[in-house]
Amino acid sequence: MLTNPQLLASDIVANRTMNRGRVLSGVNSYERELGFSPLERLRERRRAHGTAVWVDACCGEGRALLHAAALLRELELSDTISLIGVDLINTFPSHDFPNLTFVETDVTRYQPPSGADLITCIHGLHYLGDKLGFLENSYSALAEDGVFAGQLDPANVRSREEKWTWSAMLRRAKRGGADVTLRKNLLQMRGTGASLSFGLRYEGAKPSETPNYTGITVIDSWYASAPL
Repeated sequence: MLTNPQLLASDIVANRTMNRGRVLSGVNSYERELGFSPLERLRERRRAHGTAVWVDACCGEGRALLHAAALLRELELSDTISLIGVDLINTFPSHDFPNLTFVETDVTRYQPPSGADLITCIHGLHYLGDKLGFLENSYSALAEDGVFAGQLDPANVRSREEKWTWSAMLRRAKRGGADVTLRKNLLQMRGTGASLSFGLRYEGAKPSETPNYTGITVIDSWYASAPL
C-alpha cells in the first residue's frame, strides 16, 4: 500500500489530464457524462431556494466551470449561483468571475460547504485513495434533495474478505436513510437529511493491477469490512 503522500505524488494521480479538458456541454462534456445539464440543475435549485452552489471535485483545468460562469453572467445569475472547483494540481486559468473559486488541495481532505446543491466528480473517483470516505464527506455536505454524481468502478473498491460486496454496502447505506445508486458506473447520491456511512475502515490504496472499465490504470482502494 502507498502512503497518502506517495499516492498523491504518483504518476497516476498527479497528472494534468485527469479530467481530460471536459467542457460543460457537447461531445466531451459534463452533460454527456452525467446525463443531465449541471447548469439547468443549478437554475432549478435557484428558482426553488433563491441561491445555488456547485462544487466540482477533480475539476482539472475547470473548463466546465468557466463555461458555466460565462453563461451565468449572460443570464445575470452570477450573484445567486456560486461555483467551486477543487483539484490536486493548480492548472486553473485566471478569470474575472466573482462567483467562481478554485481550490488547490487533496479533494479527500476538502470539506465542501454545507448545503451544496450539486457536487460532481467526473472520472475523479478512479484516482482517489479513500473513495468511500470522500463519498461520505460529500454526502454530509449535500443540501436536502441536493445531488452528487460521479463515475465509479466497483472493481476499484476492494476487500480481502469474501463476505464483502458492493451491493451489500449500498443496502446498508439505504437502510440508514441515504439515497445512493450505482448504474452503469455512474454513482448518484441525493441528500435526504440522513447521514451516510458505509461502515468500512480504509486500509490504503495502490495502482490497479489491470485497467478498469475506462481502459486505464487507476487506483484500487482497500477496506476492511469491520465497522469503524
